Amino acid sequence: MLPEKTDGLRVEHVTQRFGGLLALDDVSFTSERNRITGLIGPNGSGKTTMFNIISGFIKPTAGHIYANGDDITRLAPHQMAAHGIGRTFQIPKPFASMTVRQTIELASRANPKTGHSDPASIAREAGLGDKLDLYPGELTTTDLHSLELVKVLATGASFVLLDEVFAGLNPSEIEHVTQLIRRFADQGTSFLIIEHRMRAVMALCDHVHVLLYGRLAKSGTPIEVTRDPEVIEAYLGAEAIEHA
Repeated sequence: MLPEKTDGLRVEHVTQRFGGLLALDDVSFTSERNRITGLIGPNGSGKTTMFNIISGFIKPTAGHIYANGDDITRLAPHQMAAHGIGRTFQIPKPFASMTVRQTIELASRANPKTGHSDPASIAREAGLGDKLDLYPGELTTTDLHSLELVKVLATGASFVLLDEVFAGLNPSEIEHVTQLIRRFADQGTSFLIIEHRMRAVMALCDHVHVLLYGRLAKSGTPIEVTRDPEVIEAYLGAEAIEHA
C-alpha cells in the first residue's frame, strides 16, 4: 500500500544489509515539511547509512523513501534535486578554483527549474554578501560551512540533509550557523540533521529520531528524547545530559 501523499520526507520500513551486517533494521519515520528534524545516535547506529539511502548513494535492501508522496527510493543522487532534496557533507568541499559567486551560480544550474536566480541575494542572507569574489582559501571556517549550505540551497532544494554541520566549529561559529539554519527554515526550507552535539540539537530541532544499533529507538521532542532511559544509557550518558 502506498503511503498517504503528505508533504515532507517519509522513510518506510527501510532495511539495509552489507553482507552479514544488518546496518538498518526496518526503520520508519517522517520528517515533516517546514520543520527542523534531528537524527541522532552513537557511532555505528546507521545514521550515515540512512542519509546515503535518502540521498540516493545507496539503494536499500528493503523499504522505500518518499518525498512529498513521490517514491524516490531508486533515484540516482543527481536526480534528487528535481524532487527538492539536497545534502551537505560533514567536511565542506568547496571548488578551490571558483569564487563564492561562481560556486553559487554553478549550483543554481543543477536544477534549472528551481535553481536560485540571484546568487548575490542568497549569499547576503548567509553573511557572504561581501565575499562573493573570494576563493575558498580566503574564507573562514564559518564561511566555508555557510557556503556548503548555500551551495545546496542555490539548487532550489526545499528539503536539506545536514551531515554534522557543526563539526569543527567553536561555540560562536555554531551559533552563527544555527542562526543561518533557522533563517532559512523560517523561509520554508525543511532540514533533517545528523548531529552529535546535544546542546545544538536541543536548541535547533523541533523533533528528534534516535537510531540505536540500526533500529529506531525513540522519536519525540528534544526534551522527550533526552529524558528517555534507553537513550541516556545507550548513547548520551547521564553526565552528557546533565551538561548538554
